[in-house]
Formats: sequence, structure tokens, C-alpha cells
Amino acid sequence: MSELKATSADSSVRVADLERLIRDGVVVIATSGRTIAVFHDEGRVFAVDNRCPHMGFPLHRGTVRDGILTCHWHHAKFDLAGGCTFDPFADDVQSFATEVLDGVVFVDPTPTEEDPEQHWLRKIDEGLEHNISLVLAKAVVGLEGRDIEDEIIRRATLFGVRNRASGWNEGLSILSSMANVLDHLKPEDRPKALFHGLVHVARVTQNLPADFDLSPPRY
Repeated sequence: MSELKATSADSSVRVADLERLIRDGVVVIATSGRTIAVFHDEGRVFAVDNRCPHMGFPLHRGTVRDGILTCHWHHAKFDLAGGCTFDPFADDVQSFATEVLDGVVFVDPTPTEEDPEQHWLRKIDEGLEHNISLVLAKAVVGLEGRDIEDEIIRRATLFGVRNRASGWNEGLSILSSMANVLDHLKPEDRPKALFHGLVHVARVTQNLPADFDLSPPRY
């Protein structure tokens, strides 16, 4: 593995000669305030953020096989083609477009990910569904300052109502309490309150099927 300092006036930056990337398997570049790991696997070139989205382990130290990158810290697996994770406890890793011109590999340092707001809202849903507090915490922090707290509370409330044994539960009570005090908290404390509300809803609904009403039979 080699690390390069990438500088370019264009949107794409030079990584290395393709021959060198094939030989080394991975090259790490530093550009636009981030480090990007560029891999060669089965004749194709892929680029992802070098920090594992789970706990920050350097992904260039992982293993690539059949287009799947495995982080060696907690064994989270990622699809190199798009960065999607195979493990709910980990987030998707940011991916980047690559291009090979005249035997030289280039990467566009602008992530190809979806809109960040929609990404983190989706992670709210996944964290609730799988009861993964770390995913919920990252999502709340990722959405901080976007003036979207009402939408977070709405999603958690609907999830708590639809996934319950019967009636109201303590998770929804805690979520409601946190929602009621948000406007009275310091800005730095608001994400904590939201997180506690979300995590309690996730805990009390874990492994419960969706609840729905049955229509009375007609005779």
C-alpha cells in the first residue's frame, strides 16, 4: 500500500499508474480533506473512503475478494461497487467514481452517495428496526442542524405504534417526553434527548412483528 498527496485543478485527481495499482492492490490518496482507498479487483478499479464507517478502521488494511471489501476490525463487509454494507451494525462507506485514461487511474473526490439527509433518515429507520444504538447515534448526529427533528420524531412514533405487543409502551412515553422538552434544551443537548427517545423505542419493539387491526369477519 502506498499513500499519495493528490493535487489537481480538475474535478478528478490522479491516483497512480494502473500497472502500479494492479501490483499493489490498493493505493491511498489524500485529497479534499479526506483519504480515499483505491482498489484493483478482478480487472476493475474501485474507490471508497478509507475510514470504515463503523469505527474508523483504515479500510486499506482490509481484504478484498469477489468485489467485497472486509474490514479487519469488526469484519464489516462492503460492496466495493457502491459502498453498501452487508452488515446492519455498520454504515455504508462513501464511494467515488474512478476512471482509467492512458494507463493512469483517476478518482473524482466528490462522493457518489445519495442526498445526506435522506441517507441519515434511512439510517434512523434501520437503527429502529434492528435496535442498533450506534446507528441511531450516528444518524442523529448526521442530521443535527438540519431542522428535521419533527420528522425524526414522527418516524420513531410511527415505528413504535406499528411494532408493539399491545397498546402504548414505555418507549413511546420516553420519546414523547424527550420531544416535549426539546425546545427547552441547549442546542448541544438536543441530539442526546432525541437519541434516548429513539433508542428506547427500538429496545421495547425489538423482535416484535408489525401490529395491525383485523377487520371483523362477515357471515
